[in-house]
Amino acid sequence: MRFLYFSFPLVVLLFQICPGYTQIPPAFEDTVSCRVNRESFCKLGPCPPTFQENGTCFGGVMKCCSKSFLSGTQLPAFEDTIQCRADPGKFCKLLFCPPPSVETGTCFGGAMKCCLKFSAP
Repeated sequence: MRFLYFSFPLVVLLFQICPGYTQIPPAFEDTVSCRVNRESFCKLGPCPPTFQENGTCFGGVMKCCSKSFLSGTQLPAFEDTIQCRADPGKFCKLLFCPPPSVETGTCFGGAMKCCLKFSAP
């Protein structure tokens, strides 16, 4: 019990001697501002397709990625996807359209194919 009474003033003394350790280093201020939003995260490479770059992290080493629909802007590369999915008979596929369907365009800025279900009359 005497040890606790002795250790508490030492801990307080250490925090008074080293006040810089309680502050955020200047290189990581951008990381804290990125992570304030729950939908944002830091990534080393490029942001995923449905996310947009919102800043930097770790002093400019990484990118801060956030959901594109949160900022109110729609990515222009996905307009073809919206047009494809407007028709209930259309869908997006990565490599090729399955045999009973026909390719009608592209999705996700040309990365995928827009397919139309083909039905015989």
